[in-house]
Amino acid sequence: MQHRTRTLAAVLSTTTLGLFAGGVAIAGPAAAINPCQSSNPPEYCYTDPDPGPAVPGAPGSLTAVSVLQSDVTLSWTDASGAQTSYFVRRTVNGVAGTPVQLGSTATGFSDHGVPTGTTVTYDVYAQNCDDTGQCVNGSAARKVATTKPAPSDAVLSSMSAAQDGYYTYPYGWTGRAVWNPSGSYTLKGTAVDWDTTSPITVRLDDSGTSRTATANGTAAGFNVANPGYGDAHAFSFGWTPMSTVPGNHSACATALNVGGGSDSAPWCWGYFVDGPPTNLAITKAANTVDVTFIDASDHETGYYLQRETAQGWVSVGSSLGATTGHGTRLSMREYASVGSGVCYRVLMTDAKGQVPSAPVCTA
Repeated sequence: MQHRTRTLAAVLSTTTLGLFAGGVAIAGPAAAINPCQSSNPPEYCYTDPDPGPAVPGAPGSLTAVSVLQSDVTLSWTDASGAQTSYFVRRTVNGVAGTPVQLGSTATGFSDHGVPTGTTVTYDVYAQNCDDTGQCVNGSAARKVATTKPAPSDAVLSSMSAAQDGYYTYPYGWTGRAVWNPSGSYTLKGTAVDWDTTSPITVRLDDSGTSRTATANGTAAGFNVANPGYGDAHAFSFGWTPMSTVPGNHSACATALNVGGGSDSAPWCWGYFVDGPPTNLAITKAANTVDVTFIDASDHETGYYLQRETAQGWVSVGSSLGATTGHGTRLSMREYASVGSGVCYRVLMTDAKGQVPSAPVCTA
């Protein structure tokens, strides 16, 4: 913007008249067209169009650093330094609210009373105004965020479980089969209740026994996915003893609610405890004895058919190697002619020892 003072304008006007001394009428039209050439020019004479204020840049790195149930906190960086104000506009369900004006150095904004469980769009832009009152807006940066529901149920996520060992049957110092409870498992995941940013409690139920853990371990990336809640929401039931009862079991984790909602649905993991052969059945023929049974182990190395004698249990007839999985009915045979009341059993072996089934006797 350029201007000339009244004094300079008067000098220019007099000079113009002197150059055209042949008649003062020449200056009349020029004065009518340009007031700065009149005998009474204004205080300021503008010689160029006013360019107006500079257009500010858009805010940089707009981020939602916290998105809770009814509160959203935004952060950004100053991209130009030319602004006189920042404005934040919230849009919900396509309806734009009134922009909130902030200072020229603002780099963040906390929005309270945001609808819960709703997707919200924020536009942040800078405005620059000059001393004549002219203002211009820069380009807007946009951030979309979804608030958490309220009240909220407790939530489990990233769940996993794995067996750390299994029950075995090693020989004791007496040389007899001994049940050795060495099996365990680890069950872990994350738990949160959106009604609080604090850690919550998780309950583990297994075979009529319950225990609890606090979900306050580090869950990497949790706060990135859920801004404002932090990473302290992981839990682990590590090296938890398995049931000592052979067969199928379920270990179930439940996140306990702390607000107005409900506990999470249980997350269950099934495991199997090895046991001796079960469900023995015996069939006697003229020269054979057949014994069938259910394989109840995942880690056996073999099965041996045994008959009770005056000297104790001795292996007779056939033997079997390991089978895949459990629950299969298997059959073993002794070629012999026996009377009634003769008892048989199946001895299972594994890498650590052996364990016998309950006996079954001929009729």
